[in-house]
Amino acid sequence: MTLQNILILFALFFLVNFLRERRLQSRLLTAASILFVFALQPLVPIRNFDFWFPFAAIALSLVCWAAVTQSSAENPGLLSVLSAERTDFFLIFGCLLLVALTRLISVEGILTATRPPLLQYSLTAILILAFILIGLQRLEESLKKRIYTLLIILLLLVLILLKTPPLAWRTSAILRSWVGQSTESAAVTDLRWLGFSYIAFRLLSVVIDRSKGRRITASPGVFLTYVLFQQRLPPDRLTGWTISRKNWRSPPKTVPGISRLPVSGSQLVSSKNSFWQIPWRWSHSPLKTPDKSALPLGHG
Repeated sequence: MTLQNILILFALFFLVNFLRERRLQSRLLTAASILFVFALQPLVPIRNFDFWFPFAAIALSLVCWAAVTQSSAENPGLLSVLSAERTDFFLIFGCLLLVALTRLISVEGILTATRPPLLQYSLTAILILAFILIGLQRLEESLKKRIYTLLIILLLLVLILLKTPPLAWRTSAILRSWVGQSTESAAVTDLRWLGFSYIAFRLLSVVIDRSKGRRITASPGVFLTYVLFQQRLPPDRLTGWTISRKNWRSPPKTVPGISRLPVSGSQLVSSKNSFWQIPWRWSHSPLKTPDKSALPLGHG
């Protein structure tokens, strides 16, 4: 990560912090999550894959969202979801289209490490993604259970391909042959997919929770922000994370002499403070000896 990227991230953090409208905060984080996945992706020796790797991460996230989200029983299908979440879809696909169109602006990469692929390829991929989302949302719940298994197998398979050197070398050779590059130059280090392990475990946790019957109601924008915007390790669950987002402006809880910042059950400060984890701060009330029974372990 360059100094320029760090400064942009800090500027984004302060902008989100000062925005009072929760919807604007959510939209800004969604757009930033998508664009920064492309901007932070390092150069890949395989042609155009510094575009295709981030696109695949976003596509996998949206596919998982469409699979785990429950459709309305009265009006199933993506049309009912689009009517409620149309702004999120316009924003998501608009960002993808923006990155693809940067090919027409410069011969070098603007939001990507190198120039994006030809428009007929990138636009076709975006349309295919849209049709896949429509198909998944129209599936019955009984059929979606099979999709959960397929998604888990797919995510684990990609992880195995990336982390096993012989398989990574063979995969690199296959991808090079697809884009017309020499397979003799294939190397294990060619598959530089930024943050895929983190993203894969985020998606696996959601799909496994849904397969066990947990209800998933996050919007596509919130879901993408949860998956792509790396806030803490180990990854928090979607349910607890969305609850903490709802408590951004909630008043802090207090104990004698100490003011508690609004956090989720996993001690995570809300997303607007995601660069720092500040679980405690002293209040301006007169200092009293705190009740040790009210303090967490390790503070007694």
